[in-house]
Amino acid sequence: MARHRILTLALLAGAAAALQAQQGLGASGIIYGPDHMFSVAAPPGWVLDNQAGRGQGLYAVFYRAGESWRSGEAVMYVNTSKSGVDSVMRQDSLRFMNRYPGLRVTARAAIRTNDSVTALVRQFVGDSSGNVEAVAYFPAAAMTPMIVLTARTQQAFESALPAFVALVKSYRFISAHVTVK
Repeated sequence: MARHRILTLALLAGAAAALQAQQGLGASGIIYGPDHMFSVAAPPGWVLDNQAGRGQGLYAVFYRAGESWRSGEAVMYVNTSKSGVDSVMRQDSLRFMNRYPGLRVTARAAIRTNDSVTALVRQFVGDSSGNVEAVAYFPAAAMTPMIVLTARTQQAFESALPAFVALVKSYRFISAHVTVK
């Protein structure tokens, strides 16, 4: 039975990567942990890096080709939370508003992925450094995957927004039945 599960997951992952390649997206990666496995693909002109964010607990970060995770004007990353989507959105909003008085949190249009999952999107504007951030929250059974765009300026944010939408659309749920040893 375990062999069948591994083979099934490998086939699903291969199919997701092949579909993303057909859609003109860049390198794809599988994000997994206890109770989750999903794939994402770098938008055209962006790099998927599974090393640069590890010190921050991030296993998939994205930046424009020719830039870096540290110095990019706009960067993106994938994260997860063990809480449900409504709780995570509420906690994120409260945490940021408490940390940055005057911060505005607004709902942006939801983004529908290529496999018909609807991601809820919130934008965070007005921190003391002038950063602008958008977070796509994906409802899932045991946890909440998130894709984050963070930019140093409004102009960098607007410039990176199409890449963010492409990254969110590339999200593909694979399985909630994952055991990590």
